[in-house]
Amino acid sequence: MIDDAAFDKTVKDFMAEVCRPNQPRLPILKRLQRKNHGDKLTAFFAQWVDGTGAPEFKMKYTVYRVKKGFRVVGEITQDLDLFRMPLELESGY
Repeated sequence: MIDDAAFDKTVKDFMAEVCRPNQPRLPILKRLQRKNHGDKLTAFFAQWVDGTGAPEFKMKYTVYRVKKGFRVVGEITQDLDLFRMPLELESGY
């Protein structure tokens, strides 16, 4: 949802602030993400941190042998439509 450099900056800023004793961690993390990324992660926090439950991902796929190797056709579904989560797929080859 954000690039590696932006994520690293937020984590670095977060760790610098929570090292102080008795600091509430979640409000600091939310404030830093808004400062560093605007509202890009608002939906993420609403779904994964402030909400309850978690989706279950299911995969259905078929592997076909073709002249130059294999072809995989499939889909990934989840049971809770209210969660949004980008997935990266890799072939492993």
